[in-house]
Amino acid sequence: MPKRLPGFALLFVSTALFSQPVQHARGAAHTPDVDIAYETLGQQGTALPVMAINGGPGLTHSYMVQNDLWERIARKRLVVFYDQRGTGA
Repeated sequence: MPKRLPGFALLFVSTALFSQPVQHARGAAHTPDVDIAYETLGQQGTALPVMAINGGPGLTHSYMVQNDLWERIARKRLVVFYDQRGTGA
């Protein structure tokens, strides 16, 4: 008799195998006074983009992307992180 996977295991395996990675980009907005580094997840669509503003003082946005929360949100809308002036890149 063939072994069957429990439902939750099957869901986990199918999610891991078939989920598409979200688009990811990094760059900098250049001005005469300052360059502000940014990172985006997802793509611009009809949904309103989300600006993820990190706390501080003095911290980059990197602590905010330690799990898949933002990637899940980015499947439906563009997510924009930026390093506030004087922090990060």
